[in-house]
Amino acid sequence: MLYRILSLSGGGVRGIFQAVCLRELASIHRQSLAPCFDVVAGTSTGSIIAMAVAFDLDLELVVDLFKSKGPAIFSARAFSGVRKGPKYKPELLRSALESVFGASTLADSHRLVVIPATTLNRLVSGCLLTSSVKAMSLTSS
Repeated sequence: MLYRILSLSGGGVRGIFQAVCLRELASIHRQSLAPCFDVVAGTSTGSIIAMAVAFDLDLELVVDLFKSKGPAIFSARAFSGVRKGPKYKPELLRSALESVFGASTLADSHRLVVIPATTLNRLVSGCLLTSSVKAMSLTSS
């Protein structure tokens, strides 16, 4: 069985390049990108774009987020290279994400979404998944 997977990388404010590219792709083809993929995955800022695709949001919202709030959100905190915890200010990011996604959570997505994540203060890694992904096998039988 074949799966169509959109995988997006992180990179802070540089995520705007992926968002613009996908926005233009949707515009050229005059269709939503969500139905084009079976699984949408993203790390860091790629996860923001992945969620926008999964929730079938206009990617212009994400492009605007990166343009208007990106420099403030993605400026590193003092001593972020040597201290535990997030590199960026989580309050600003949370506020910006709520302005795009509202109260929606990963569980509200109708698309299969995979977001690798790490808890920095405990150095624990895992994946955030929509519930339907848990039952899906990506191996061929």
